[in-house]
Amino acid sequence: MGTAVLFVVLFAMLFLGVPVGFAIGGATMVAMYFFTNMNMVTVAQFCYSGINSFTVMAIPFFLLAGVIMSTGGIAAKIVDFAYSLIGFVTGALGAVTVVACMFFGALSGSGMATTSAIGSMMIPEMKKKSYDVPYSTTLVCFAGTIGIIIPPSLGYVLYGSTTGTSISDLFLAGIFPGITIGLFLLAMNYYMCRKLSIGEKEQRDKEIALKDFMKERAKSVVVSFKTSFWALLSPVIILGGIYSGVFTPTEAACVSVVYSLVVSMFVYKELDAKGLYKTFVETAILNGITSF
Repeated sequence: MGTAVLFVVLFAMLFLGVPVGFAIGGATMVAMYFFTNMNMVTVAQFCYSGINSFTVMAIPFFLLAGVIMSTGGIAAKIVDFAYSLIGFVTGALGAVTVVACMFFGALSGSGMATTSAIGSMMIPEMKKKSYDVPYSTTLVCFAGTIGIIIPPSLGYVLYGSTTGTSISDLFLAGIFPGITIGLFLLAMNYYMCRKLSIGEKEQRDKEIALKDFMKERAKSVVVSFKTSFWALLSPVIILGGIYSGVFTPTEAACVSVVYSLVVSMFVYKELDAKGLYKTFVETAILNGITSF
């Protein structure tokens, strides 16, 4: 009987539009209250013990770092560098979106932060280049999922802390799948853009002598690399520190926050005190969403 009530309440709450986390928790509490002798205080104790972990603390810090990077100019520098690498191919902006999501995913560790940061910049630009809005949005949403696969990943941190699995090993295991997914998305974007005639103008504009083209492209990459150097150094510090054993994933998250703050406020100078306050508010909202 208790099991039947549990599922009835669960599906009723889902049907009413209650968020999944609240629906699962609410249905469980109803079943516990009416069909068990357990003290309801136990629910609160389990909720607290589940997040009372040094390892889990990496999640809010990685989220904070991701939001700081998206508002402090780091994400924009990554997009510029990605465009310098593959801005000449068919469907260039779509390809840049995928590559930028891969880079940013290696910085924030969050699919939501990646989708929000890259999508807010790339969707308007893709719209200007006559990309269909549904296609642009779909591409950003799918590419944003790479953020939770390419290390550091908040999902890996949570899974590792829950099951006792080595988080460093999980990070290593996520590199190849993340890159593979990115390459398949790039191939599909190229195919769809050729099929729908998206981005052809970008390629025709580059029809110049091969020697001049290569020289121009190399110059663009070098210039973009110089301006994006501090942004691109972030994953080297974070992942290099974890794999070398210099610091734990939680410590790496804290280092990521400090590094992104310094670069955003004192190197790129695109984040001030007012912007920092908005960043903290946005991070609090993202953490609330992630918790449920």
